[in-house]
Amino acid sequence: MTLNAGNYFTNQLNQHQSQVDLQDQRDNAFDQYISDGKKRILNNREFAGLSFSDFVDYYVGEHLVHGKSLVDGLIKFVACHEPDSTSHNAQNLMAHQAFMLEALDSFIEHRIEEIKTAFDAETRSAA
Repeated sequence: MTLNAGNYFTNQLNQHQSQVDLQDQRDNAFDQYISDGKKRILNNREFAGLSFSDFVDYYVGEHLVHGKSLVDGLIKFVACHEPDSTSHNAQNLMAHQAFMLEALDSFIEHRIEEIKTAFDAETRSAA
């Protein structure tokens, strides 16, 4: 009787481990989906029904609500850019780029339910 209980627990443990492995695989696939999606958005390509324009609307909308100094700074940088003065411009550009990448992460988090729905649909259609 002990042998059967041992087999039962071993089977339960294996089944649980299999479920954990499947969830890990799904989580890894979803993380890759998000990573690829960020690249698609930044390359002006659709991702999970979202576009670069959706991201820009979110970015501008968020920063106009909290004060428009960041948007003003970006527009001023672009309008006043002088290619010959590289050191200051490069620092400005890197600062704006870092902030926009953080904003993209925030945009993704804000739209995560839509992204999960699109991921699940693509996963089902691929199966």
